[in-house]
Amino acid sequence: MKQVLLINAHLTYPNWTEGKLNNSFYQTAKDLFITKSFNVLETKIEAGYIPEEEVKKHVKADIVILQTPVNWFGAPWIYKKIC
Repeated sequence: MKQVLLINAHLTYPNWTEGKLNNSFYQTAKDLFITKSFNVLETKIEAGYIPEEEVKKHVKADIVILQTPVNWFGAPWIYKKIC
């Protein structure tokens, strides 16, 4: 079975960036891959992660999708920071 890794790098700020559109897109992408018989691996960076487990997910995945808002034409700090 093919595997896709969905990485959600959205950072929520109350009353500013709630992530409603982000969450809708994320769920739509997840549903699409499930209907195409993909095993969906997920990482929501804001919820925390373990780097060693992320490496394993990347190695397993046939496709990696990074979902991120555009923050001054770069990825948000939460995606770039070191644990």
